[in-house]
Amino acid sequence: MKSIRLPVLIAMVSLYLVACSDNDAMNKIVQNGGTILVALGSHEELGQVNLSADDLGATLTDADSVQASVTVREVFPLNVDKTSAMNHNTLLGEDGYSGFWFAAIDLVDPGSGSPTSLGEGTALLEVQGLASPFTRSLKILPGVGSINPIMSFGNVQALSVLRPAAQVKYALEDPQVVFTEHNLLGAIEFKFEYPTNDVDGLPPAEWPRGVSASNNEHLQIQSYTRSAGGTNTLHVVVLNPAGIGAVSAQSAATPEFYQASKVRAVRFSVVYPPQVGAAQFASVSAVTGYGIDGAELNIDDLEITTPAI
Repeated sequence: MKSIRLPVLIAMVSLYLVACSDNDAMNKIVQNGGTILVALGSHEELGQVNLSADDLGATLTDADSVQASVTVREVFPLNVDKTSAMNHNTLLGEDGYSGFWFAAIDLVDPGSGSPTSLGEGTALLEVQGLASPFTRSLKILPGVGSINPIMSFGNVQALSVLRPAAQVKYALEDPQVVFTEHNLLGAIEFKFEYPTNDVDGLPPAEWPRGVSASNNEHLQIQSYTRSAGGTNTLHVVVLNPAGIGAVSAQSAATPEFYQASKVRAVRFSVVYPPQVGAAQFASVSAVTGYGIDGAELNIDDLEITTPAI
């Protein structure tokens, strides 16, 4: 029954957040022991970092200047749909507009779990650990409340499933503008190697895999793993039959080239389970470029980076 109700619960939370996704979004009236939901800011405003509750702390100061620490229970993103106009109508380059980070904050002591005993009236919330100061005003009602049940279901923490997976992100640049409309790339293959026994006991669906981190709808990301001699090789293939490279504005308006992608649109993440860890994917074991005709191309001039996002 839980497996059926949990997605519904998450959908309810998401719909609520969509309705209030701006920097001031939060429930501003709360009791001691209750929960407030705060929009911390957009991915772009926060420096495109992946946040966790462990990174943050929070305090509340009531109308009598009494201060108490409160619990940042969960931090999670609500992402903009990659197919939406908001994601594509952007001046932020190939990343698009990512969405907002939210925090569920319980008015309970982080150590004991007991409800705070702040006085009723206007209070000031301060969240520590962000790149810039974050404060919001709220009103504390009399009485003692409880954690909002919409944000958890029994022992299942519904919001935790919205967190980004552990991942290493990759991005490409072509600073020398080597790949133009005269020699566009058709595909780029990245290989990552790690010991086969690192995933012993895990079903292949939970093995490391490559996923798209780009909002470019013409790029395709394929991911598969091959095992040989005690080594697993993760293959991440980024391809676009219409080409990847620099195309002039005049050519981009033609049927032949309008679906081509820029090199900087090539952005993907390697998602990995905790047993494997990030170190295995901090660099690429091998990378190969192919032209639209399938011929192998020299891609030594491409810059491959791992943005800290």
